[in-house]
Amino acid sequence: MFQDRLIYYPDHPLLSTVLAGARSSGLVPWPGQDDYRGLLREPAGKACGTVMLFHGNAGHAGHRAWYADEFARRGLRLILAEYPGYGPRSGKLGETALTADASAILALVRRQFPGPLLLAGESLGAGIAAAVAQSAAADALLLITPWDDLRNVARHHYPWLPADWLLGDRYDNVANLAGYRGRVAVVIAARDSIVDAGEVIIYKSG
Repeated sequence: MFQDRLIYYPDHPLLSTVLAGARSSGLVPWPGQDDYRGLLREPAGKACGTVMLFHGNAGHAGHRAWYADEFARRGLRLILAEYPGYGPRSGKLGETALTADASAILALVRRQFPGPLLLAGESLGAGIAAAVAQSAAADALLLITPWDDLRNVARHHYPWLPADWLLGDRYDNVANLAGYRGRVAVVIAARDSIVDAGEVIIYKSG
C-alpha cells in the first residue's frame, strides 16, 4: 500500500467524461465502448503503422489527447492505452497487473492492425513498454523520461529507506530491454525533478 501511494496516481472519471473530452481530438473508444481499453485515432489516409502509447503514472489516457494530431499528421494510427485501475477501467494496480494487461492489449492490436508497431511510453509507461516490447515483437520503442530501475529512483529520493525491501514493483528497464533488438529512441528531460537525467542509463545496444 505504501508503494502504490508513491508510484500510482490514477484519476477515475466516468467513461462518458473521458469520451466527451477526447472527441475534440478525433479519438474514439477502443476496441469499443463496451470493452474500453483506451482511445483510438486514425490518420486521414491509410495508416503506415500503429503507435501504442502508455501514459505516465498520473491522470488517465484522455489527458494525452494532444498526441493525436502529432502522430496522425505523420500517417500513424494512435492508441492511447488505459491501465487497469485508471480512468473508467476497474482492476488492480501494480507491475504484474499492468504489464499483463499491456500484453493482452498488444495481442489484440496485432490481430486488428497488421503492419509496423511502435511502442511509446512516458515515465511509468516507458517501464510498461520496455517490459512488453520483446514479446510483442515491437518494431521500435520511444521511451520518454524513463528510468533504468525504479529502485534507483527510490534511492535517489529516499536514500534513508531500504528501497530493495519496500519496492515490490521494480520496472527494471535495463533487464527488460536486454534481449530487445529493435530500434530505440530515448527522450530525457534535462530538468526532470523525478528521474535524474544525469544518473540514468536506460539502454545500451549490443
